[in-house]
Amino acid sequence: MGILETGVSGLMATQRSLAVVSNNIANINTDGYTRQRTVQAQQTAQFYGYGYVGNGVTTQDIQRIYDQYAVAQVRATTSSLSQAQQYQSLATQVNNLLGAEGAGIMPALQNFFDAIQGVANDPSSRVARQLMIGQADTLAAQFGYVDQQLDQMEKNTNAMLASTVQEINNLSAGIADINRRITDAGIKASPNDLLDQRDELIRQLSEKVAVTTVEQSDGSVNVFIGNGQAVVAGSTSNKLTTVPNAYDPSRMEVAYAGVSGLSVISGQLTGGAIGGLLEFRTQVLDPARNSINQLAMGVAETFNSQHAMGMDMYGELGGDFFRSLTDAAPLSTTAIMPRTGNSGAPPAVISAAVTDVGVLTTSDYVLARNSAGYTLTRVSDNKVFNLNGFPAGAVTIDGVTLSLDGGTFAEGDTFLIRPAANAAFNFGVAVTDPDRIAAAGPLRTGADLNNLGKGTISEATLTDRSAYTGQSYRIMALDTDNDGVVDSYSVRDPNDNKVAAGAYVSGQAITFGGISVSLSGTPAAGDVFTASPNAGGVSDNRNALALGGLQTKLTMNGSSASYQTLYGALIGDIGGKTRQAEANVSVQSALLSRANDTRESVSGVNLDEEAASIIRLQQAYQAAAQVISVASTLFDSLLAAVRR
Repeated sequence: MGILETGVSGLMATQRSLAVVSNNIANINTDGYTRQRTVQAQQTAQFYGYGYVGNGVTTQDIQRIYDQYAVAQVRATTSSLSQAQQYQSLATQVNNLLGAEGAGIMPALQNFFDAIQGVANDPSSRVARQLMIGQADTLAAQFGYVDQQLDQMEKNTNAMLASTVQEINNLSAGIADINRRITDAGIKASPNDLLDQRDELIRQLSEKVAVTTVEQSDGSVNVFIGNGQAVVAGSTSNKLTTVPNAYDPSRMEVAYAGVSGLSVISGQLTGGAIGGLLEFRTQVLDPARNSINQLAMGVAETFNSQHAMGMDMYGELGGDFFRSLTDAAPLSTTAIMPRTGNSGAPPAVISAAVTDVGVLTTSDYVLARNSAGYTLTRVSDNKVFNLNGFPAGAVTIDGVTLSLDGGTFAEGDTFLIRPAANAAFNFGVAVTDPDRIAAAGPLRTGADLNNLGKGTISEATLTDRSAYTGQSYRIMALDTDNDGVVDSYSVRDPNDNKVAAGAYVSGQAITFGGISVSLSGTPAAGDVFTASPNAGGVSDNRNALALGGLQTKLTMNGSSASYQTLYGALIGDIGGKTRQAEANVSVQSALLSRANDTRESVSGVNLDEEAASIIRLQQAYQAAAQVISVASTLFDSLLAAVRR
């Protein structure tokens, strides 16, 4: 019987090993499957007087061939690759919108300035003037289109965040359920298929967000995201959700539903699709929208300013060419957003007006009150400005003037300020009548025909529209010390009233009545020069030339950038980030491939190895069967001897 039992144990153990190998081969294409092997141990030997005799073999365990470090590497690189792919996909959309040939703002802006040059070449042509208005309308439409597309990307980002959060919740619930089934089975009898399923769900979860895991003594695994928020704790899953941003209800944030209620954790999340979405929004989408809005405001305000210094075909000073973007609502561009939870009662009423578009930045700002006073934080670089004198008086930072118009600004209250938030949306053309294009200079200058000296007068420019009265002026050269050399000047209005006087310096500007001119050369005492309205200046193109010069004039970013360089910097930044994202996807793909290879080298099914195992086990099975056959023959011999 001992020989028979030993043979049967070998036969059964080999049969179980063959079943495990067969299972390995059957699951070679199963995602997340981990190769298994049997662990055999000899059964307790029996003591006879002469020594111990073995009692065969038993199957002690069926193990997964598992490398925890390799699996963790796969999860980490999976998370990084998913983030890079999500970021690269969305950044490419913005890059194509703004930088592709024939797309974006620049072609429309170039066509507009080409039309201005047409007016400068023939200022009396109504066809050229109408074309200029038409190109301006096209430019406005392009600003609106780009703004609409970027707004749609913001909405799509919100939708993808909500969808990804739901997928995270579903995966977390699945992991928690498997934890429950594993603990119910007992840690010593944990089904390998459940462990594989749990690992695969955690890997899928890492595609959505970066995760860390901690194995518990009962065989369950806790899963954490962000700064230690547990989405799975044993057999319990904690849900994520999306909630409106504390300042901007149209922007969604990721929140964690913990024991103390909802807490926004967007700023803590990295990795996976969520990490890519959040990175895209802060690193690409927000800067792009702010830059486009800054450009729209810059074009409108600087162009309007120069247009106001010209004269139209009705003989009147130019009005706004583009719709004014710093007017009050509904055309106001500045967005002032109180944080949800501000305690001021009644709430503070903040006014923020762009007073110098030339120094405006692309950043958002956070206005806050703390125990020490009031501060304004520039979000792009976290620079903090202490607002001395606020709110008793208005303060100006980066071309934005802030004031408290009413209500209570309580300690702890904060406001988000986006100075040019709606500029591209509100950008429009105010001029519809071609004759209202102020292509001419508003003034003309001249020298009296009876002048005796060699003095000349420059063209007059309008410097202060509010002080300009439309009068004619005479500028007289004077010799106050009677030495035969002009040393001063006197400016007279039509009623011979003196409006300005000063020492004569050749080439030095003389300002009066909102006008600036200069005298040069050696005028004689008593010489007279005039500055008067440009009546009938139909063919005058001086202001059209000045308007055309705005294309390359450094009017933006503190007189360091033109419209073109500002937009070019945006395209360069977005293009650089897109190329970097593409390179990052390639790198992370290679790292994930390497991590998968490492895992497969340990846990993957190798058909050659399994085939060799089958042959070895087949031989063992046949040998065990032969032992049983021999035992049967011996038993038969014994029975035959007894019968005699």
